[in-house]
Amino acid sequence: RFENAALRSSRNGDDLSDDLLKLFCNDDEGLWPLVGDSLSSSSALDPTFWPMHPTMDRLLHWKRLNGFVDETWDDHTYKHADNGVCWGHRADDALLFTDPADGHHYSNTELYGLMDPRNESMPYVYDTFKWSHCEEQGVHMRPAVGA
Repeated sequence: RFENAALRSSRNGDDLSDDLLKLFCNDDEGLWPLVGDSLSSSSALDPTFWPMHPTMDRLLHWKRLNGFVDETWDDHTYKHADNGVCWGHRADDALLFTDPADGHHYSNTELYGLMDPRNESMPYVYDTFKWSHCEEQGVHMRPAVGA
């Protein structure tokens, strides 16, 4: 049961509890991606997105500062469409993110380069790469290069 009526009602006041429950439980064979996959533009609607997104961003910074073994972009790792690829997941796909100065639509490759913590124009880099909650569980991360 959803306690907050405003979150479970349509604009005309219809109760959407059953539809929401089906959505949250992936109770629709045509539903893709599955809730929790964080693979679509609706990812931000999944409550796990908000704690997970900055954690993954921070881990990516840590990994890039320590060096990847291979940063090759594999255009065929996400098998959603019939042809084996899904728009927006390939290296050179133009995304919805644009340069505010000229409206240029960035590709995944361009965004990946812009978000590199070694990029001097990157507006932020995490100040620490310590995860005490992981260390308490016996998982130890080695320091990032130069940190």
